[in-house]
Amino acid sequence: GLGSFKSHANCISALSIVNLKMLFKHILKYNWYKILIFAQNLEMYSKEEAKVIRKKFWNSFEKFSKKGRKRLGKSSTWMLQKTGIKGFNLKFDTNNKAVQVGFEIASKGLQRQLKYYEKMQSLKALLDAEFDQQLIWNDHYLTEEGKEVFRIYIEKTGLNLYKEEDWNQIFDFFFKHMNKLEDWFMEYRDIIKMSEEEIFNDD
Repeated sequence: GLGSFKSHANCISALSIVNLKMLFKHILKYNWYKILIFAQNLEMYSKEEAKVIRKKFWNSFEKFSKKGRKRLGKSSTWMLQKTGIKGFNLKFDTNNKAVQVGFEIASKGLQRQLKYYEKMQSLKALLDAEFDQQLIWNDHYLTEEGKEVFRIYIEKTGLNLYKEEDWNQIFDFFFKHMNKLEDWFMEYRDIIKMSEEEIFNDD
């Protein structure tokens, strides 16, 4: 009730206005699953403190990546959204519970998303073999922003972005698996990519 909200007023600084609106939206809809996911990803830092930590983390990882990729003779920057397929991205993700590396299909239009997820499923045996059957295939993945996407990823739990002592483990995990993901994608990109006719032709 109202008393409960007042007793936790000191926690409000940890939430952005956008996140508050999202939380109340889920409460009003009694969407307890999404509320639970939201709560699990919440860390008791002010918005500004969290922003500073995340910026330092990603700047440190960028330096780590450039050195490692140079040794491998690769471009200093990761592919990520530059896949040549709109809405089909390679993605790093991390919070206070786990870290992930994977593909995310978040293009506009459900038809396009479904077609690309189906195409990836047709290559599932090859991709799973590359990652020793450790991949998680999720066609209803909920992002921290509350958006449902298709995600195919490998995850390591027990690592926390907000604990600097975990950073070396996160960097190693990110570097190892994103390099493998990029190499696999480059080998099969021409097979994965579809024309507009292929996407919207149901025959």
